[in-house]
Amino acid sequence: MAFVRVKELRKLFGELVAVEDVSFAVEAGHTLALLGPSGCGKTTILRCLAGLENADAGAIDIAGTTVFDRAAGVNLMPEQRDLGVVFQSYAVWPHMTVAENVGFPLKVRRVPRAEIIARTGRILDLVGLANTQDRPATALSGGQQQRVALARALVHEPGLVLFDEPMSNLDARLRARMRMELAVLQKRLGFTAIYVTHDQAEAFSLAETVVVMNHGRIETAGDPRTVFARPQTPFVAEFLGFNINRGRVVNILPRQEGFHVEVALADGLGIWGVQCEDEPAVPGQSVLACSRKEHIAVTTAADAAAPRREAAGVPDEQRFIGVIQAASFLGLEEEYVISIDGIEMGAIRPPCGLRAGDRVIVTIRPEEVLVFVAENSTIRR
Repeated sequence: MAFVRVKELRKLFGELVAVEDVSFAVEAGHTLALLGPSGCGKTTILRCLAGLENADAGAIDIAGTTVFDRAAGVNLMPEQRDLGVVFQSYAVWPHMTVAENVGFPLKVRRVPRAEIIARTGRILDLVGLANTQDRPATALSGGQQQRVALARALVHEPGLVLFDEPMSNLDARLRARMRMELAVLQKRLGFTAIYVTHDQAEAFSLAETVVVMNHGRIETAGDPRTVFARPQTPFVAEFLGFNINRGRVVNILPRQEGFHVEVALADGLGIWGVQCEDEPAVPGQSVLACSRKEHIAVTTAADAAAPRREAAGVPDEQRFIGVIQAASFLGLEEEYVISIDGIEMGAIRPPCGLRAGDRVIVTIRPEEVLVFVAENSTIRR
């Protein structure tokens, strides 16, 4: 049984359609991440779940109770929805101590004082803030204030917790640490979570289901490994950092499942890939060839022209001559922008010291190039 069910949700702001026909479900004790760029509608969905916005159509069920149904006229107040919210800004009250901040949801529910003290102490101990109860909340560090916000959302033991970009104000080290701690905490307490973020690492590490949003609609949904490895649309591929190159179909060959497609990118440069749609493309059709930067191998080229594998049919791997246009050292990785016959491709590899101007051999397998019909895409390039 789904603990949360959203059905055909629609939200307008004037003439702007912020959310359009969104439906999803979350199982009890699981996490769903709403992932996407700013303005895609993910925070609006979260606010509709919390009761902070009223949708213009659709229905929301939480723990078997309909908390919102536009057609039936049902709209429960936020405090009636058995949920907690952790906001991006922490939203701690500066005039209250840590304990007073955390215990406030219990106070408004008229829980006896002795029980408020006991439950506040337990949850602060759980998030590692047991020794800060009497300190002003704003005297804590950013990471500690985020723990206060988390403790406040959990102290009344809600079945559902909503997270709105809760780690965007933390540095990289704290974000990584908080991700692990949050996963452990959820497993211990068993709450269901919906997590809004534009950070792919957060979505993939915390959620069993990732929903990628685009202009108020669900672009794709699935388990993190599938969404990451095989994007279902060019928009998802671009959002996840793939190279996107436009070209035209030159040749089509059947494979065990689907079709191999040869794409002419520019100046005669051709590349083989795997078509993602069920219907085969046709020669001359405009398509987008998408390749993950981490799947492109880069090696130093000799002064002489590197051999290109010529084969009748689909090669096992494709090799091209390129020139490094830009190189960035990222610590454990280096990112390159490579020009191949005027076509630019990005590559991310372990550090090997290549620099701008270096001549290189670029290698990529046809199975790592995803081909989409351009007319089906929201990307215009």
